Amino acid sequence: MVGISLAYSFVLNENSQETRSYKVEIITRDEFLDEQIRSSKTDNPIVNKILSKCGIDEHCVVEQLQDFSIYENRDIVLSAFGEILSIYDKSDFYCHRQAHHLGMFLYGFTDNLQESLLHADQRCGGAVFHGIIQNYVITQVPVDDKNLNNFDIIQICSNYDNTYSLQRWQCLHGLGHGLTEMYGYDVSTAVNRCDEFDSRLEQLSCSKGVFMENIMEFMRTDSRAFNDNDIFFPCNAVQEKYAPSCYHYQASYILLKKESLSESFKECDRILPQEFVKYCYYGMGRELTDFAFQDKDNAISKCVGEQFEYPSFCLAGMLLTFVNNRGTDEGFEFCSMVPDEYKFECYDGIGKWILMKHSDEKDRKNECSKATNPAYTEICNKASLEDILLV
Repeated sequence: MVGISLAYSFVLNENSQETRSYKVEIITRDEFLDEQIRSSKTDNPIVNKILSKCGIDEHCVVEQLQDFSIYENRDIVLSAFGEILSIYDKSDFYCHRQAHHLGMFLYGFTDNLQESLLHADQRCGGAVFHGIIQNYVITQVPVDDKNLNNFDIIQICSNYDNTYSLQRWQCLHGLGHGLTEMYGYDVSTAVNRCDEFDSRLEQLSCSKGVFMENIMEFMRTDSRAFNDNDIFFPCNAVQEKYAPSCYHYQASYILLKKESLSESFKECDRILPQEFVKYCYYGMGRELTDFAFQDKDNAISKCVGEQFEYPSFCLAGMLLTFVNNRGTDEGFEFCSMVPDEYKFECYDGIGKWILMKHSDEKDRKNECSKATNPAYTEICNKASLEDILLV
């Protein structure tokens, strides 16, 4: 579910007028969104000052909050934090990166894991969870500590005792981010710590954080656990049970290297064993989610093509990233628009998300009733997490 997005950073046809138009649109859109945030007005003068100065620049926002925290009342700083997060979440852009940084700030500000988690929720795709847990992990164990393997990771997310809850999933994902940094971006060693969790879903959640942090660091520094001579590394070197999570995020690396959608899908098709190809498609769908924010039909068309082998997995990755950031109402609208042959997987995917979101059966049925007809409502209601491939 959780994703980063490089959408619009690649081209659809490198020599076409369409490509040039997209590039102009990207720049114009980013400038528009930044200006939109800078011109946001609230009743909070601190929020107004921070956003007018920083816009969507997460580093600037955190620096400003840190400066204000030196002399402002604690409650005032926390209120500003919450308002900034809400403005980002309600705006028309993918605010996961910004919220992740805000989460890291929040733990540093409170210096208390449980207190900081009280402010974590699903805004901006739950990224505040990830930043909080990552910062907690890396501040508990110095990176040069020789006894890293003795650090108890099981207790960190113990407040969320429901294995299938969305909150526990987000917490474990943040733990994966922290493990990667703790082990100096040695992803094979970091991801093996996920073995300490009992269920497949918990291991999956943890491992996805590991590989997401690896690609995020690559985008920041152009380094980390990748190999210029092997576009599939490190996914072809980790335990097979973690390959799906790895290829899910390897799609981002492939897009950066290939810079065209069609060539990137062709790279996915080369993955061996072939059973892992679909997870790369899942990641491609996640990357294409930005298109869905603006134009769902356009986004769907990028997954569904004659040359693509696994369009249903591309759509699944897009759907769950979209729902994670925009909620189920727009997710049901998305499913209503996909071609009929993919509707079962789409409504089943939303059903899986709703299972993680709601522990109460009545709440789940109420959410599933938003489907466009009774057959799709039934698919949603019958969804199970036992057969889940990726979240």
